[in-house]
Amino acid sequence: MSHANLSRRAIMSSAAALPALAVLPAIASGALAHEPDPIFAAIEKHRALDVAFIARCHYEDDLAESGYKLSPAPGEFSRTPEMVALVTAGIAARVELANTAPTTLAGLVAFLDFAVSQIDYLDGELPFDGATEMNVFIKSLHRGAMQIAREAVQS
Repeated sequence: MSHANLSRRAIMSSAAALPALAVLPAIASGALAHEPDPIFAAIEKHRALDVAFIARCHYEDDLAESGYKLSPAPGEFSRTPEMVALVTAGIAARVELANTAPTTLAGLVAFLDFAVSQIDYLDGELPFDGATEMNVFIKSLHRGAMQIAREAVQS
């Protein structure tokens, strides 16, 4: 955001977050961690499916290069049933990840680290598909940060 675009609303909403920042040391020490943060499982699920997808791509490419004719899934021109299943599961995991709000500071940081690493991994592309998934991701970050701040203030 450029300085020319700073509005009163943007300044006030940023200022509203300042009291929450004062409680970050309590959050960082784990004082609020009551149960496992679901974001870690969602990140791991997404990563595991990504690894499986890449492995399947290499496997099918190797078969095709050796002259083996792969049978496409019904209604597909080139994707095998196994590839369609992996792509479908990968999309579901990505959407689930975008919808998962972190519940701990460590989870919030891990979620942001994941997003940044995906931008690098995807050569500058956004880690979520389109504006809808990106908006859901941003709202999940916001929901998680607000809940973490509320719990920190209460403790």
